[in-house]
Amino acid sequence: MSARITDLPLEALSVIVGPLETVDRLALVSTCTTLRKQGARIPHLWASLQLAVPDNRLPQLAAWLDKKGPTIHSLDFDFQLQEGDWPALAAALQPLTRLTRLRLTDDRRRLWLCDRGGPPLNFRGLAFRSLRRLEVATSRYPLVQADVSLCDSLESMDISPDCHLGYVHSPPSLTRLSMPLKVHRYGEVVWDCAFRASVPGLRELQLWCSWSEGALKYFDDASWTRDPGGHVDGESLDLAELGELAPGLEVLAIDCSEAFEQREEDRLELGLAGARQLPKGLRSLTVTQLGYFSHGFLPGLSGLLYLTQLCLPECHLHGVPRVLKGLTRLEVVQLSGCTSDVVGCTLAPLRALPRLRRLSLAGCDLRGLAAEELVQEGWPALQELDLASANVPG
Repeated sequence: MSARITDLPLEALSVIVGPLETVDRLALVSTCTTLRKQGARIPHLWASLQLAVPDNRLPQLAAWLDKKGPTIHSLDFDFQLQEGDWPALAAALQPLTRLTRLRLTDDRRRLWLCDRGGPPLNFRGLAFRSLRRLEVATSRYPLVQADVSLCDSLESMDISPDCHLGYVHSPPSLTRLSMPLKVHRYGEVVWDCAFRASVPGLRELQLWCSWSEGALKYFDDASWTRDPGGHVDGESLDLAELGELAPGLEVLAIDCSEAFEQREEDRLELGLAGARQLPKGLRSLTVTQLGYFSHGFLPGLSGLLYLTQLCLPECHLHGVPRVLKGLTRLEVVQLSGCTSDVVGCTLAPLRALPRLRRLSLAGCDLRGLAAEELVQEGWPALQELDLASANVPG
């Protein structure tokens, strides 16, 4: 007599069904009533799910989540909603009382949620008491209001750079945040609108900066300051208020690449200001494509007693080594992908840093340096000098 899958013990069934994708797992256990009942007796099969559900199946999804909710710990949700469906989806997610990780995404392949004419995606009222990690990745919703203040165990939140973020209201438990930030004309950001409340427990912050539509309308205005190289002074993003909003911040990463605009011979770049008011415990700072008009920012970092790592990939600020000469506590410096104008004609200011252990000049144009500048010997503490793919002097 041939054996049937329904005759297998639960342990064997778990080994067979467990590795399958969520869709295949659901399809298999739905083939007969016996298998469906057996599958329901293995809670860990439903603890981590990846769902992609057609918009017309929301009622069925709600009924299914109502039964499985207490067993689900991790949910990747790829969903296509029509306008007005978000409240129903939010209600459907409420039974997930043990959820510790939630990811809402269109994965850049599906139309997630609705076209940008509908109401905002507002998380207000969601109270996942066990949720520790939330990820939102959708560019099609008109506005994301990230009010997760009731998720009082939330530790990490990622809002993708292409989201249209209105504001963030997080619980005191949040320690890590990645979010887009719109910068208005002359570098203005209304911080108390972006953050509805301070985040005293925040330790790590990633900001994806880009210009607002209003700022870009002024790009061709002749009154904007241009230097001889065509750099347009869009003013600088003032970070001074971060010291009050996130006083415990230790790791700060700012990506300015989306704020770089090249039109004909003019270049609009985002500079930074307010270094002296940054959180005093900051240990690591990364700024991608730091704008040309940031001359006062880097020297202002000298007051940060714990800053040991500084990464400035694709920096546009000229003569960076000279500007860093007062940052004597630095142990790691990265200037990858920079031009010869950025690196300058000598590394002597970096050689004078007494604690510098790692220096990366990968992908830089170093042809303005003398060959002896790139010899690792003679540095007080240097252990690693990365020159991968760099243009070195002949």
